[in-house]
Amino acid sequence: MVEKIRAYVEKYHMLEQSDIVVAGISGGADSVCLLFVLMDLQKEIGFQIRTVHVHHGLRGEAADADAAFVKELTEQHKIPCTIYYYDVELEAKKRKQSTERAGAVWRNENCAGASQR
Repeated sequence: MVEKIRAYVEKYHMLEQSDIVVAGISGGADSVCLLFVLMDLQKEIGFQIRTVHVHHGLRGEAADADAAFVKELTEQHKIPCTIYYYDVELEAKKRKQSTERAGAVWRNENCAGASQR
């Protein structure tokens, strides 16, 4: 799988040494796998990796555990990580939106500049 990703990245010139890649890491299998693929590609290409994790305040202890896992994982690999804490339920009520929509709007407004922090 990594070879297919590498070939695709090379074919379309998606990553260069001067790039900064910001990856959203939830702590789930998909995003953690993405992080490991990026780390593998980083060894060859030399770009920088930064990560963000958003704790939406919706899943109690499970969300706390995800944030702690992401923090530990990124620290182990010396990858900068910004963890955002956000009460998406409260914001959804204020905006009269679904929690999904409020979370997406907040992430777009607040995490887009994560590479500059």
